Amino acid sequence: MNNRKLIAVIFFKITHSHHELIKGITAQANSCNCDIAIFSIFSADDQENGEKCIFDLINFEKTDGIIFIDSSFWVDKVRDYTAELIKEKCQKPVIVLNSLLTEKYNFYNLKISDKQYIHEITSHLIEKHHFSKIYFLTGPKGNFLAEERIKGYLLAMRSYNLNVKSEYIRYGNFWTESGELLANDIASGKIEKPEAVVCANDIMAIALANKLESLGFAVPDDIAVTGFDASSESILNTPSITTYLPPDRLYGSLLVCKLLNLIEKKELHSPKLHNGKMIINTSCGCRTFDNEFMKTVKNQIVFNDKCREKIDAGNMPEKLLFADNLEKFIFGVDELTYLINGYDRYFLCLNSDFIIDHHSPQSSYSDEMIVMLDKIEFVKVSRNILFQKTDMLPALSEASAKPRVFYFTPLYFNSKCYGFSAVTFKDNEMVIDYAYRTWNRNISNALHFLSTKDTSEKLDITRHIQKSMVSVAPKWLYIVLRDMSRPENFILGLPRMLDISHVSQEHLIRVFKKYLGTTPTHYINDLRLEYAVSLIEEKNYEITDACFSSGFNNISHFYHTFKKKYGCSPKKFITQKNAEG
Repeated sequence: MNNRKLIAVIFFKITHSHHELIKGITAQANSCNCDIAIFSIFSADDQENGEKCIFDLINFEKTDGIIFIDSSFWVDKVRDYTAELIKEKCQKPVIVLNSLLTEKYNFYNLKISDKQYIHEITSHLIEKHHFSKIYFLTGPKGNFLAEERIKGYLLAMRSYNLNVKSEYIRYGNFWTESGELLANDIASGKIEKPEAVVCANDIMAIALANKLESLGFAVPDDIAVTGFDASSESILNTPSITTYLPPDRLYGSLLVCKLLNLIEKKELHSPKLHNGKMIINTSCGCRTFDNEFMKTVKNQIVFNDKCREKIDAGNMPEKLLFADNLEKFIFGVDELTYLINGYDRYFLCLNSDFIIDHHSPQSSYSDEMIVMLDKIEFVKVSRNILFQKTDMLPALSEASAKPRVFYFTPLYFNSKCYGFSAVTFKDNEMVIDYAYRTWNRNISNALHFLSTKDTSEKLDITRHIQKSMVSVAPKWLYIVLRDMSRPENFILGLPRMLDISHVSQEHLIRVFKKYLGTTPTHYINDLRLEYAVSLIEEKNYEITDACFSSGFNNISHFYHTFKKKYGCSPKKFITQKNAEG
């Protein structure tokens, strides 16, 4: 039984710009001994109704508090749907960051002003480049951050006794059109040409700089431009944008601390707010750029390129789309989990309704879900485990030695909802990345393709799956499966499984037969064989060494069991794999 607090974190689409905030949330939760469940989608399309069902999966009664990053939602319809869902079903504390939603919803709004950072950028333009006619382009009127950043600009201008006319301050929408409109007004003579423009985010700054260049202005020689947020696009742009890296990791820590204050109704120690870092590039008039920031961005680009190559080399779409039934599809997913960077445990969960009838409308999650695949690195923990949707995921209730971070993402196609993926990483600071988003999308597409095929074969599989899931498995079985997935346990075999289960051998056999359709010994041998294959493929073990290192005590028994599972000898298996690679 897991007695840790569980904090649910709700994002729209997690991008690289959110990584530092998430790392702050997960690091602080880890230090406070809390588990984290992060729910997010992949698309920016407000028509993807099947995707937003991931937020319906959240059982607010099983959480202790909610962090709702509503600023990550750029589709208002989906944001409002999610906010209404929280309002209707959540009785636990909910915290948001610099939000306007608190006027309509009873969420605690953690307001963190970043006016000092805008003050620093504006001061740089005045001190370093001796500009005095400086405009400020901000977000929507009344928006907390938009107004706070104006204050930072005004403080800097007034501290140098510089005049600020009303037309110097321009409200926008934090999006590209605001920068382009300002550039057009400058070029047309509708407003006087400034010496510099401080923008409240990088998106507007990049749009402004590029539009000015297209209209014949040189940036920064004619007009200097600065941004805010330190997006990777800022340094890749020409000209590269001088910007500011806010302490987002600290903001994440503060969110967790304040939420725990609300949950426990007492003040906990919170980290003190500190400065971020100004990223000097060429758009302000400096003739250099931030080498450290450039290196970070380039490393991320290289990493993403490697992810793309890895996915392409794995032929994932082809392997999954050629699966002509559900069993082959799950086998394919199992084989492709190696493409998930740094994962610790992966779960593939499908609607029970989808298993019964692939053609039935799937507009939401069914009341009963099925863990079709539960895998720790190279070893399957379990398959075909029935659970109630209200549990969200059986593993959430498992005891663990340290806090965990779960990422929940939908499996869908347009308005159809098939199930979800969940993943944990070896390092709690890891965040789902481009590779995982692509990997998950491939699974969704393959599920949709599978649903369009003839159902004759699928019905036989359905009967087999249903037969092995008469009722919800006992909680202790999940713990046995989890612990036995580790080499130090399955190498020791059945005696170790009995020690972990604390039940008799006869009862253990009955439970395995009922819920998994196999025997403990067969299950252990499967784990050993998969581990032996990983030793041969990943660590270049000789066949004999892999045999004994995986727990087999007899080479002939190893060969017999291997051939029964894989249909060929270990030597032939390796030859075939090498030919495929």
